[in-house]
Amino acid sequence: MLLLVGLPLLAAGLYGVTVGLVTLGWPRTQAVILDARIDLRETTSTVPATDKYRGGRTETRETASFHVRYRYRVGGQDYEADGVEPGDLGLQNSAASREQGRTYKSGTQVMVAYDPRNPARAYLLPGPSSPSLMLALVGGVLVVAGVWAAARR
Repeated sequence: MLLLVGLPLLAAGLYGVTVGLVTLGWPRTQAVILDARIDLRETTSTVPATDKYRGGRTETRETASFHVRYRYRVGGQDYEADGVEPGDLGLQNSAASREQGRTYKSGTQVMVAYDPRNPARAYLLPGPSSPSLMLALVGGVLVVAGVWAAARR
């Protein structure tokens, strides 16, 4: 069971880490942030092991996601992109998103890494993303635990 859960997590994480590592070698260029915003979303749920109909508790949780659009020039041609981190697999950390929203404001000059084979593809923060590193770590631990458990049988 551990292997069935761990292998896909490890594969997805390693894919994200590999994509991130490739971007570390990409050239950099200056860009200007056109639009940067944080989208907040509230979700309300019942706390596990409580029953909201018999006096149980509910909790409201706020999550944040960072969205950015920037313009840069490569080889005399202007490009616009919205990539934040490569290989994030659509996952974002709420705390990191809030920090990015405070750091990157509209009109700010930043450096971005762009794909030399396809300059329309760029990232604000090149390198392995935290979600891909976390998936690789959790998947790796589950795979090692699964192999260890299978070897003990």
